[in-house]
Amino acid sequence: MNFLKFNPKQSSYSTPIIKVVIAALVCVFSFYFNPALLIEDPFIYSIVNAFTRISATIVAMLCVYSVFISLAEMIAVSENKSALTLRRKDIHSIQSKTFDTEHILNQVKDNDIIEIIGLLQERVTNFGTSSDYNNQKGEFFDKKFYINDAQYSDYELFRADFIKLSGEEATIKIVSIDGVVAKKL
Repeated sequence: MNFLKFNPKQSSYSTPIIKVVIAALVCVFSFYFNPALLIEDPFIYSIVNAFTRISATIVAMLCVYSVFISLAEMIAVSENKSALTLRRKDIHSIQSKTFDTEHILNQVKDNDIIEIIGLLQERVTNFGTSSDYNNQKGEFFDKKFYINDAQYSDYELFRADFIKLSGEEATIKIVSIDGVVAKKL
């Protein structure tokens, strides 16, 4: 359990909750513990007190950072659990909408960031694109295409693997696009 590192594959709420509780306890302890109170020499007292206060502030900032990471992990746990629930469902009971395969491939090609959950070869499959964004230039760059865990820099390679998975059918069943249930599209 690394307190300052985000774990996106978290599957239980217990670890992030424990991290929040420990961070809160450490933060409170760091401000109430002052070894300088035992020192009688005023000069040494002021040095130890300053060092203790600076250390307590740094520890408090790290604790707050750890709490934010834990909250992000809790959100990831929620998403992971819903994805796992979707994967465990009977493939025929999942609500989906049929789209033209070429239309979906064009959506993936034309968008810089898109996440699609579809049913390919009787399995729930995540595919789409991801990109980095430069705030200063206001543009996306380093576009990658993905199917589950496989990443592609080239659209044609992505397209070829996607067509292999879809069985060269003209239509594909889509569960959701960017988190919006396909039935609502």
